[in-house]
Parts: sequence; structure tokens; C-alpha cells
Amino acid sequence: MNGYIRWKKDKTNRAYLRENKEPTRQSTFASLTLAFERIWYGRGEISKEQYQQLEPEFNSFINDIKRNPIIEKEIEHG
Repeated sequence: MNGYIRWKKDKTNRAYLRENKEPTRQSTFASLTLAFERIWYGRGEISKEQYQQLEPEFNSFINDIKRNPIIEKEIEHG
């Protein structure tokens, strides 16, 4: 596997974290995933201030991936 993640419909965020071998991206992905899970699955709300803290980290992560496109996807057929 030479990609950041090997996307698959039934994988969990934790599975993607375990697959990641790049320490900087792993740490950032873990932090962003934790924030997402607390809000999405915990049905929590995020304050404007919390959003403003997370947004730059998220944008930086996405931009890093765009500059260094090492993401692979497995597309399920059938």
C-alpha cells in the first residue's frame, strides 16, 4: 500500500488510523477524527470558537494531502 488510506465502505476511522504509517498525518488525522466523533456520534454541538480552532487544522491537513496526493481508494464493484 503506497497511499495514505485504502478507502473501503465498511472501515472505521480507527482502522484508518491503524493503517497510517506517516506520523505527522497520523497525529493530525487522529485529532480531527476525535473532534468529529465527539460532535457527530456524541450529538454534541461545537461552539464558534471551537470551530475556529479546528478549521485551520482541517484545512492544513486537506491542503497537505492535495499537495502530496498519496491517497488510494478501493472502489467496490457489484
